[in-house]
Amino acid sequence: MPPELRALASRLLADVPESMLSWTCLKEHSKSATVWRATGPAGQLVFKRHRHPRPFQQELRAYRDWLPAVAAHLSLGTSRSEEPKDREKELSPGPRSLAGAVRVPALLACDPAARVLALTAAPGERLSLGTHDPALAPVAHAAAGRFLRALHELPVADDDPMPLVDAVAARLAEWHARARGLLSPGERDGLQRLAARRDAFAGVRRVPCHRDFTPDNWLLAGADLHVLDFEHARLDAPEADLVKLRAEVWFDRPDLAEAFLAAHGPLTTDAAARLDVLLALHAAATLAWAERHADPAFHALGRRALAVALAHVS
Repeated sequence: MPPELRALASRLLADVPESMLSWTCLKEHSKSATVWRATGPAGQLVFKRHRHPRPFQQELRAYRDWLPAVAAHLSLGTSRSEEPKDREKELSPGPRSLAGAVRVPALLACDPAARVLALTAAPGERLSLGTHDPALAPVAHAAAGRFLRALHELPVADDDPMPLVDAVAARLAEWHARARGLLSPGERDGLQRLAARRDAFAGVRRVPCHRDFTPDNWLLAGADLHVLDFEHARLDAPEADLVKLRAEVWFDRPDLAEAFLAAHGPLTTDAAARLDVLLALHAAATLAWAERHADPAFHALGRRALAVALAHVS
């Protein structure tokens, strides 16, 4: 454990001596980040150390600039808006409430040189594990829908000089070319027919997106949903946050899609077309990545995404 992290944890946890802290490694990925949980008499904190600058900057921007605004938006009209105004600035451990059952960790400190974020610890278990009461799954998806709508509605300028429709076309061309040898002629034809719907992106602006929005990044504690892991967060088409849900969850559980969209808002015809295009892109990219890295688990995800995408070909 780096000494600078021990010192930071000691300070944030009420200046407890470092010898009184215990550490647990929650995740260690050789290509992305290492996550630790520090526990002391005053509570717990989470430290996330990124290996690369871009995901660190993306996650820092989300926690520093976007999520406080989402919290302010979702707390309007709730009893939580009556709490002390400086409550958000407290450094005591615990999740920051967004609205009712939706929560995110709070950013307590960061070290840009070391690419480290210090966050409050969120309770619960990942929804993807399936250890929760099954009756809570629709509740969690509804909470996720409310959160995502608030995130996408943030007034953040899309200052990318390339229009989104052109960027999507370039991505499609690249990943379809990489995956070409992995697809049958019928599969290639189906994906091309989906890609032809890309004109639905014309005039659409990029919005703040999580870009890895799945139950694997949601913790459920009772009925409270905690959204984690914003390292892929950046401006993108809003439907980018629905791709993995459709590919990995909703195809077998349309009731969860219904609960999510009832809280988020229904998809317009153009939004549904954009989701079809992005699902085709996701399938091709996942298959190509899996082939390049000889990853059978990702290959299975890519084949599933491809099957879901082709089910929407008409």
